[in-house]
Amino acid sequence: MMAAERLLWLDECERHGADPALAADGFLIADKDEVPLARHLNVIVPVSFACVGAMTVMSVYPSIRSAIMPHFEKYRSHDALFSEEAFASLDRALRPYLSGWGYKPAMFPARYGVSLLQDDPSAVPSDVLDGTHRMTAALPYTKNHTSMHPADCILRGAYAQIVGGEIVCIAAVNRVSGVERCVEIGVECAPAWRRQGYARSCIRALTRELCEDGKVVLYRHYHTNIGSAAAAKSAAFRPAGRFFAYTSFAM
Repeated sequence: MMAAERLLWLDECERHGADPALAADGFLIADKDEVPLARHLNVIVPVSFACVGAMTVMSVYPSIRSAIMPHFEKYRSHDALFSEEAFASLDRALRPYLSGWGYKPAMFPARYGVSLLQDDPSAVPSDVLDGTHRMTAALPYTKNHTSMHPADCILRGAYAQIVGGEIVCIAAVNRVSGVERCVEIGVECAPAWRRQGYARSCIRALTRELCEDGKVVLYRHYHTNIGSAAAAKSAAFRPAGRFFAYTSFAM
């Protein structure tokens, strides 16, 4: 496993509350906090897992662990874990529990996500569009068309696309991992300004800056989001893993 992928693996273990030192045969399982069940939240995630290289980390509600482990023993390989057959099997295993908890037996329709990495500034194209600016308190604009909050983005680190004096796209640091050097970014382009290269330009500018600062940049998208995948590809992100979360909504 390369150094950047190793950092991603440690980051995924942190997300799942798992101790990477306990991994056995490339498989690591941790227990999720079941307190949210008592709170009756709008959304719960009783099972989630991620794969990086040959490694898999998973977290589950303790009350269902014994019931669903046969599923994960059957679908152990990475290709099998992310197959439609495996998703259907997991859905069948969870349905008896969900209604009793007060949740609908339905998975998030986007199915699974893809993890991408970039740690080489020289691989990221340096050309960006006119109007792509590093976000600072002095950045002049009259309106923000995204749902992202400029003040928060400025604190975390971000680039914005300005069109006609208005913000139409932002790429920002979403999360700084507890794992040293691992930083996750995200992007949002307002619907009316999509397919004009703004997301790609903002991602390139932010990614290159972070990589030059010695960071390993993580970008995650659902596998059905072709536009997001293309934007990341334009900054030479490389595939590094996949992730899945069984997301169920309250009745």
